[in-house]
Amino acid sequence: MSLKKVASKKIVLVTWASPDSSNIGVKTLAHGAEILAKRVFVDSELLEFKYELFNNSEQRRLLSTKEILFSIFSRKTQLHSYLSEFDLILDTCGGDSFTDIYGKMRFFRILLLQRAAARLGIPLIMTNQTFGPFRSKAIQKIVGWHLSKNKNMLLICRETKSFEIARRVIAQDRLILSTDLAFYLEEESVSKRSGLALNVSGLLWSANSHVDYLQYRAETLRLLKVLVSSGLSVTIFENVGPFVGSTDDDSIATEFLKNQFGDSLQYLRPNTLFEAKQSLKTFEVVVAARMHACLNALAVGTPTIALAYSRKFSPIFGDLGWPIVLDLRDTEFFATEVLSLIPEVALRTLEARRVHGVALRQLESAEPKIRQWLAESQIHSTPSGSQ
Repeated sequence: MSLKKVASKKIVLVTWASPDSSNIGVKTLAHGAEILAKRVFVDSELLEFKYELFNNSEQRRLLSTKEILFSIFSRKTQLHSYLSEFDLILDTCGGDSFTDIYGKMRFFRILLLQRAAARLGIPLIMTNQTFGPFRSKAIQKIVGWHLSKNKNMLLICRETKSFEIARRVIAQDRLILSTDLAFYLEEESVSKRSGLALNVSGLLWSANSHVDYLQYRAETLRLLKVLVSSGLSVTIFENVGPFVGSTDDDSIATEFLKNQFGDSLQYLRPNTLFEAKQSLKTFEVVVAARMHACLNALAVGTPTIALAYSRKFSPIFGDLGWPIVLDLRDTEFFATEVLSLIPEVALRTLEARRVHGVALRQLESAEPKIRQWLAESQIHSTPSGSQ
């Protein structure tokens, strides 16, 4: 008589994303990562998910400067102890934070977590994301060493530009091309749409390293004055709501605009990802400087004008066949360009709907490769801390 091995649950840590975040983009990454895991894991009903943003003081200590230095010499840190509970890590890196453009400390925290997982032998998937850019040559060298050294990691790029850069520093069997996880979250499109949604990014509204914030403010106000005077219904759509310790959430800009325009505008702060997508599908056009406001709009078939502040925008929209991207780094007077584009873009509903089909095919084509990597990585049958 043979004894069959009883399958046990697998505990999955999803990092830098959470369904409870005030950032709709971060909610999107969390839901998308969970859907991805359930689609590629053989025993998906056994998966148990935990989400970690490392926001509170206790969790931030796991990735402190002290821990970064200590982890170089030891695997007996608080972080190693915490990670040992998990069988698999889905590392979202916030979708676009595997880069030094948001600061070196933020980037090193990501590297620290990944290195700790490698030393514990925990498989780690860097879920669909932008790879780079890297301004510092020293950081570029560290990245090359990091990805070649830590062979427990699989990288999924969400566009071809990242894929082409990453293939220079990571083995092909640990690199996959796909698209953004937003397109796993489908909502039915609607036939009747009205008005325009404008996302004003709190990241760009204040001093930042991406664009001239004073110019961004001035052009946003100029755009809104023309739109309001035209009689078009305009809704300010917050993609990032207020949260403790926030310095760049969209509510800061919204409050300013309320004082300037009052009831001439409508204001929307969705509390859930479902609410965000339900509202985005009712507009004729979405204009946004937060990328997931654009991607979630296209996922429900709403034409969008993306206002890019980094190179992460153009490659992903180009891969999807939706190249309507204005790079704020290349134009001082984007209001004029947006105004000229709105009538044309509003007519491209059928093209916007087709984007979801293109994206879903890209996601599905990556799934067999992810499934194979999971099988070959020998996911722990019990949490790694108990072995």
